[in-house]
Amino acid sequence: MMKKIILFIAFMLILSIGKTQVIVKDTISKKIIFGLHNSAFGINFKDTIVGKKHFYRSVYVEPYVGYFFNRSIGVGIIGGYETVRTNMTNFKNENRYEIGAFTRYYYPFRFNSKKITELNTMLFLTEISYKFTSYQKVSTEKIEGSNKLNNALFTIIPFGFQFNLWKGLYFEFSSEYWVFSNNYQELRYRIGMEYHINKNNKKIKY
Repeated sequence: MMKKIILFIAFMLILSIGKTQVIVKDTISKKIIFGLHNSAFGINFKDTIVGKKHFYRSVYVEPYVGYFFNRSIGVGIIGGYETVRTNMTNFKNENRYEIGAFTRYYYPFRFNSKKITELNTMLFLTEISYKFTSYQKVSTEKIEGSNKLNNALFTIIPFGFQFNLWKGLYFEFSSEYWVFSNNYQELRYRIGMEYHINKNNKKIKY
């Protein structure tokens, strides 16, 4: 999925190349950011042998806030909460918690296309975070949980994208690599909304 997005952006850039400089220095200041990543999953089915209906539903939210020392480097705090409700035998109803810190780096460039101006709103980032969690994944389908934050989760975003929607409001899509303290590893994707507070929000021009 991420490879297709990168290839699409590269293709659009090739189409937009003209006499203008395609890549320029990013001059948009970022001071404080806050946002929310989220995901949800649900399934319903009926066991045709015993006639029982089964369900599984989960909702995950990840709020965060960060402070930037300059245009590119910032740090912040991040939390997470997931609720699971099910009547399936191999799973249980539970609430999962996360709390930790992150650091983010914005690459100091942006696009400067005269033909496809939507590309000019994109920001590119790398991010790492370390969180204490009340759970850990053992396999794709098995999760061990407790009521204490006695597990750890390290995440890294090698390369993420943000698209400006309105003034300081951005939409994010990134690939995220998870590594739990028991060495279980998983590649995921995250989406979310984020707002940048800075004095240039009303003056951003592309």
